[in-house]
Parts: sequence; structure tokens; C-alpha cells
Amino acid sequence: MGSKAFIWAHNEHINKKNLYTYNLQSLGSRLKEYYKEKYYAVGFDFGRGNLIGYDFQNGKNLGKIIITLDKPYKKTYAETLIMAKPDIYFIDMATAAANTTSSKFFNTKMKQLFLGGPGFNPENNFFLKRKYIDAYDGLIFIKTISPATY
Repeated sequence: MGSKAFIWAHNEHINKKNLYTYNLQSLGSRLKEYYKEKYYAVGFDFGRGNLIGYDFQNGKNLGKIIITLDKPYKKTYAETLIMAKPDIYFIDMATAAANTTSSKFFNTKMKQLFLGGPGFNPENNFFLKRKYIDAYDGLIFIKTISPATY
């Protein structure tokens, strides 16, 4: 009783709404339904950086490759969020909703680059169109990302 947990998962799994890609109930939507305001969904977005992709030739996966995204895609939240001064920052959506300017921004449906198991493929991008304020209670934004090194 009274304990807390942090679940780290892909944005699609922790968001407060159903899975946008399959219209199935997400873990986050189930948790929000059960725990109400005690569930706080934190999304993640970034502007640029090195991403993992896969090298496919003649239908064969030749392994992982690193692909650089130099700048955010147009008409995405990241295109605007990267302009903020800090390299990494957190936005509480309730606080943003209380501000007229940021409320309008986060209540606008915009694109978010969707990266899943297949990795990043700049020639075959997939974007989700959503309102961040509907999907998350908070958002972590990082200007430049890089893959984990072990």
C-alpha cells in the first residue's frame, strides 16, 4: 500500500488512449481507467540524432545500422519543441493546458514520428497524428538522441 512504480515502455504502450496503430486498448489506457488520476503517463519525443535502423538488401536483413536524423520532420511537435533553449526538458500537460498559448499548441493534432521494432527507415516513415495533451500527462523532450552503448 502506498507504493509507487515506474513503467518504462514505448509511447504507444503507456499513452492514456488506445493504441493508435491498432485501435486496441493500451496498457496506459487500462492503467488510466483503473487508477484514474493516480496514473501519470509520461511520453517521450526528440528532435534529431542517431537512430537504429536495419540494412535490408534483396529482402535479407543484414543487421543494424545507425541512421542520422539531422532535424525534426515538418508539422511535428518536435519541429517546434526543438526551438526551446534547454537540451532536455519536461512539460506537465496540466500546467501547459492552463496557459492559453501552450494549451492551443498541445491541443492541436500534430504528427509524431513512430519508431517501433523495425527501427528507423527514413524512406518509409510512419507518423501518428495526435494531441499530446490527450495522450500524455507529461512529456520529456530531448533535442538530440543517440542509441545506447553497452
